[in-house]
Formats: sequence, structure tokens, C-alpha cells
Amino acid sequence: MSADKAYNARLSQSPANAITEFYVKPRLAEAKKIFHINLILLKAHAVMLLETGIIKKEFARAILKELLRIDEAGFESITLNPELNDLYLNLNMILIDRLGEDVGGWLHIAMSRNDFDLTETRLQCRELINASVKSLLELMNSLLELSRKHIETVMPG
Repeated sequence: MSADKAYNARLSQSPANAITEFYVKPRLAEAKKIFHINLILLKAHAVMLLETGIIKKEFARAILKELLRIDEAGFESITLNPELNDLYLNLNMILIDRLGEDVGGWLHIAMSRNDFDLTETRLQCRELINASVKSLLELMNSLLELSRKHIETVMPG
């Protein structure tokens, strides 16, 4: 069964064009920004499934190997299907397409979509905060270096 059929099995028709145009496509256009975060979370989930004994070692190995391949190939290597709504579902369906439902389908077990989205947002915020702190430290160092060069310079006020 193809990923599209598996995802849309309960639906009699595809989402309305308006939904695709005004919600899905802009969301997919931003997917590159969260691509690496999604892969981190999917890899962590696969490891958790293995460590708790939910999935077999060979399934976890195959899933992790494929996630690493996707990661190494980069965002541009995947084709996003707007009918799947977002990056998360696209990555899950890519795994199912490449590994088969019997292996790739295991990654979805015990995964809360709400927890996934919240964790993704928190990691994205953490990256933005870390980038801001790094920039502030660089600014601080530049100002300190400049002040060392002008320690004898008199400034009014």
C-alpha cells in the first residue's frame, strides 16, 4: 500500500484546494527550518522504542539507518506531498515507502503528536535563544576589544 493510500484510507476525497493553498503549502515552505529538529525527535523516539522493548532491534536499526540517510542527504532530497499536510507526516510516510509498513510503521507507535509538536517548538525556541545569546556574547566581546583599544580615549558625558 502506498503512503498516500495509507494516510488517506479513511477519506473519500483530498483536502479542499483552499486548505492546501492557504494552510498546507505555506507550512511546507517553512519545513526546512524544522527539518533537522524533526529528525532529532524521530531518531530519539526510535531509540526509546528500542530501549523499552517495544520494537525489535532490526526494526530500530533499519529506521535509524534510513533517518540518518535522510539527514545526510538533506532537506532538498525529499519531496513533500501537500496532501500529507506537514513535514512530520511526510517523513513518516517516506519511511513507510522506503522500509515498508511492517518496519517503517513502527515509528508511529507510542508517539503523541501533541507532545511531538510541543517538543519541536521548544527545541526551535532553544535554538533561537542560543543563537541570540551567541550574538550577544560576540557583541560583548567586540565592545570589550574596542574598549581595550581606547582605554585612554577621553569621551564627553
